[in-house]
Amino acid sequence: MNAKLLEHFIQYREKHGVEIVRIFLIQKIKYQFSIIGKRKELTTFVKEILGESSVQRMMLVEARAARVYWNFYKEKIGSKVVWKGRVPHQKDVANELLDIGYHYLSNHIRKICEEIDFPTELGFFHKAQSKNSHPFIYDFMEWLRPVVVDKVLLVIITKKKKVVEDVDEKLIKFFVYHMKIKLDSYVYHKELRYCVTFNYWIHLLLLDLMHSINTNKKYRPLFPSLRHESRCKKTA
Repeated sequence: MNAKLLEHFIQYREKHGVEIVRIFLIQKIKYQFSIIGKRKELTTFVKEILGESSVQRMMLVEARAARVYWNFYKEKIGSKVVWKGRVPHQKDVANELLDIGYHYLSNHIRKICEEIDFPTELGFFHKAQSKNSHPFIYDFMEWLRPVVVDKVLLVIITKKKKVVEDVDEKLIKFFVYHMKIKLDSYVYHKELRYCVTFNYWIHLLLLDLMHSINTNKKYRPLFPSLRHESRCKKTA
């Protein structure tokens, strides 16, 4: 544990915590409505979050946005799976795979945080449920969930020729494999002016946040664009 950074984290959360929550939730909503092709619908939710001054109020807006998003998501995959909607820990195909995907992503983010000695014991809007909890991981991965998990699953399911009735080991491995491909895919970084992988971008965002926390300055992240970049066709 980086004790000094943890101390700075507490101070930073008091001053900039609300804005960090706003940044992650807005980016999550932007990605959600982008992957289902409903960019126009996100405007209202983004404006509402920008207008709120408390974490609790922003979370309520995000919850309403999520209900709309999952309804559209259901329309996209409804012909290939039996699914009534997003409910964690439900044992239907889509929900089970989403749970698996989010668990994989949280472990992936945790490893990166360990690599750079970023403390995960405290969060900005997720709360610790036990002494071994890592709420920051769930804070940070909010913006990544739609890109690395939801979109990958959407593509896999919609490409199936038949209705997917069961989650077996083969399907899980196939899903995890394609999440890894997504994390290793290249995206153009406007500030660096060259292509980097999603994994490298995650490292950059975490290092930038660490610097912001240590210097008690505003966090101004640059998130990857989901638009196709022909210059980044190469893969890892």
